[in-house]
Amino acid sequence: MAILVQDVDQQSKRNEFALHKILLNCLGVKFIHDKTEIRKLHVIMLIFVVASYSFIELWELIANIDDFDIVTNIILHLIGILCNIVILCSEQRKIQKILEEMQKIPKMENSILDKKNIVAIKYCFGPLYVVFILSAIFSMSTRLIFADRLKWALPFTQITIINVMESPTFEIIWFQQTLAFIVATCAYLICEVMITSVLAHLCIHQYHYQNLSNGIIFAFKENGGKQSIEQCIEGLIVRHVGVYDWSSQIQEAFSLIVFVVFGSDVLIICFSAFHASLFPLTDAQCVRDLGIAVSVAVKTLIVCYYGNEVTLESESLTTACFHAYVHIWNRNYHKALLMIIKKSQKPIKIAAGNFIPISLKTFIWIIRSSYSYFAVLRNRNDALPS
Repeated sequence: MAILVQDVDQQSKRNEFALHKILLNCLGVKFIHDKTEIRKLHVIMLIFVVASYSFIELWELIANIDDFDIVTNIILHLIGILCNIVILCSEQRKIQKILEEMQKIPKMENSILDKKNIVAIKYCFGPLYVVFILSAIFSMSTRLIFADRLKWALPFTQITIINVMESPTFEIIWFQQTLAFIVATCAYLICEVMITSVLAHLCIHQYHYQNLSNGIIFAFKENGGKQSIEQCIEGLIVRHVGVYDWSSQIQEAFSLIVFVVFGSDVLIICFSAFHASLFPLTDAQCVRDLGIAVSVAVKTLIVCYYGNEVTLESESLTTACFHAYVHIWNRNYHKALLMIIKKSQKPIKIAAGNFIPISLKTFIWIIRSSYSYFAVLRNRNDALPS
């Protein structure tokens, strides 16, 4: 990957992924070697929050195994959270390597990448956190407004194994659920944000390379021949090989992560829609579940859109080389263009699990699969005796 950025001005390097690293550090994924007591305490607290919430949810699941409503709601909240945290911790070295390399970007590309990163963060984090914040506010409002304790509602999942309709038990469980969901949701969403940012970065480099086939030759003419035509050709080939090398490293680093994300997205959309169908449309639980389903679908669409853009940009490389500046009577230059055109016949496709391409077609498949599982669950629930 280093060959892609060998011509970068050292003064133009910026830490484009500072927010990503901050979030990952908050989740316990090490990017800074910090062995202080505060760091250890922070990691222990994270483990305790996630483990305690998971333990209570599993206990609730076992105690209410015959209640289809409770079972689906618990599966909804646990399905993607634990998997993503495990994947993040296991793949942290590959992620660290990719993000460190991606900081080395040409200055001309920074503004474009900034916009794409902002879009990724806004549309991946925004909708789901809005739903969760509103859920937490609504839950606490039931505690403050209603004197009838039966109307009190926890923000995410209701607990029956202990009596939470007493103070301060209700407040403790409310705080524990809210904190656990902040941590878990951050772990769940940072995967999509990283993937989207990486794919956006790869799109930009491919777009930049499309102009390179002409631009590098014009730069040669403008510089008065300070570089030989052979050096320009070498730079052209090196950048082209670098794009494919980079895509291979991205595939290796994020293949398993994207596969887990897509699998959990299908189940979360499915269970959210099913659980929402068990309540009236005016019920707060129904609104929250539908909000989760729509938010997950939106962030999945963002990831699939940028994956689709990577493929389209790689397919455009052939056209860009075909329309390149050909009025240069140098056999090596034309051979280089021909080699690039032939190599570009196979477009770049980043795949989840090495067999599910990240594309808009995959997004449509995710929505269809979610609806299919939703229909199965709905029929299963209708068949149960009331």
